Amino acid sequence: MRLPENPFQRRVACLAAGVMNTMAALLFLMEMPTAAVAVGITLLFLQAIVITTHFCTLSWMYEGLMRMLGRWAVPVDIDTARALHGGGALVVDVRSQNEHVADTIEGTVNMPLENLVDNVEAFAGKTCLLFCCTGARSQIALAKLRQMGIDGIHDLGDRAKARQLLAGTVSA
Repeated sequence: MRLPENPFQRRVACLAAGVMNTMAALLFLMEMPTAAVAVGITLLFLQAIVITTHFCTLSWMYEGLMRMLGRWAVPVDIDTARALHGGGALVVDVRSQNEHVADTIEGTVNMPLENLVDNVEAFAGKTCLLFCCTGARSQIALAKLRQMGIDGIHDLGDRAKARQLLAGTVSA
């Protein structure tokens, strides 16, 4: 059994945390304990934000950079999403299984970003709207699927937009 693929964002976040830990250690070695503690507290604060809200500051910065470089596909607008969904498009949640279970949006299918490569055939010949917590993972999923030659894939963006799309479309 192979380990699941680590998404780019997770690898960058781990690298950033490692750099901050190394910085704190070096600052202690350079006898600058106040600066070392400040770096450590900043890292703890950023980690607390991710743990409590699933908002990743580094992902937000990554999105901003990709937008500036013109490498960020603009998510479909809600009217286009409604038309695609009305035509049978699947609404696919690319968040982790744990995130999906904790905050399920009825009418969606969960296909975690980490499992896309293993389940690419599930997208063949289908129209899909991808979403995640903030829209960053759905961008990565969109790029991966397009690289694998899958057509009909659209980025919906964040879960708030998925809720808006599906509001009133699924019977309780």
